Amino acid sequence: MNGKSLRTMGRAASILGILMVLAFAGPSTPLRASPLSPLGASPSTPLKAACPPNTSVLCLDSGRFLVSVAWRQAGGPTGVGSVVPGATTDSGLFWFFTPTNYELMVKVLNGCGFNGRYWVFFLATTNVGFTLSVTDTQTHQVKTYDNPPGSVSPVVTDTSAFSTCP
Repeated sequence: MNGKSLRTMGRAASILGILMVLAFAGPSTPLRASPLSPLGASPSTPLKAACPPNTSVLCLDSGRFLVSVAWRQAGGPTGVGSVVPGATTDSGLFWFFTPTNYELMVKVLNGCGFNGRYWVFFLATTNVGFTLSVTDTQTHQVKTYDNPPGSVSPVVTDTSAFSTCP
């Protein structure tokens, strides 16, 4: 990930006011939530993998959640969002028109230790219409968020998105 991408993600995370703490145990050890996690995730819970990543699919929580976005302009073209390389375990970015113009940041957080749910947060820097879809690959539940063309998207902090905690 380049410095510009890190600055962009850092600014977006600052806007949401969320501090994430991850611990990497090593290449042969599963990624685990830190005991310092503000969400109360258990450090003994390994993260899952069940999402086939590609240029239009973002895999979060080690594959537990599949995220995609379809965009549309009023009376104009449509398409799918492209994933910006360098996503973290919990968050990532999409672009719609050019790879240097990021349109959407999305994150899925394990809030199970806090309120028994997974959380979906996102913010978009566009007035292009879009439908964001988040799928829990273990339960096949899908949560969708729609922003109509011509509307500035609000910041979304859905702390009750999925009641599918392990």
